[in-house]
Order: sequence, then structure tokens, then C-alpha cells
Amino acid sequence: MICAVVTYRVRPGREDEAVTLFGELTAASAQEPGCLTFRVHRSEEDPQEFLLYERYRDDAGLEAHRSSEHFTTLAVNGLFPLLESREPRLYRPLPDQRSQT
Repeated sequence: MICAVVTYRVRPGREDEAVTLFGELTAASAQEPGCLTFRVHRSEEDPQEFLLYERYRDDAGLEAHRSSEHFTTLAVNGLFPLLESREPRLYRPLPDQRSQT
């Protein structure tokens, strides 16, 4: 499994457009076979800041998402031009540690 956490800062006055695009991107991404979770959160302190939390079965699932038509249309050509900044981070789960407790 691989997890992507992305922080977005939207340009002032473009927040409503971003919310609409995030909604469309969420609906499309949730239909991908390799996508386990796709959730967008909005900061309570700063309405221009959004956090995207994504989980994929594997690297192939993440790559399929990034190469999808809806990602190109809604994210690359839709959301990205609305942004002041975008900070993506990838994470992998730690080995199962339940037996060590």
C-alpha cells in the first residue's frame, strides 16, 4: 500500500472553484480499482488550505491515478492553475508491529 498526502494552497477568491473540482476529482478517483481512499479536507483556520489524503493498493494504483484522464482534466488542467502551492508527500506503512507489543 502507498499513501499520498498533499497540501494545497488555493489562490484567494478561487476556493469555490477548487471545492467543485475536488468534488469531481474525488468522485472519479473513488471509481479507480487501485484507489482505497480519496478524501479532501479543508482547514478550519485557513479557507485557502486543503489537505488531500489518498491510499492506493500499490504503486501501480497510484500510477494509474496519475495517468488517468480525469486526473489530467480535473487536477493538472483544473486545480493546479488555481494554486499558490502544492506539497505532495508519499508514505508507506510500517511493518506490522502488533506482535511486538
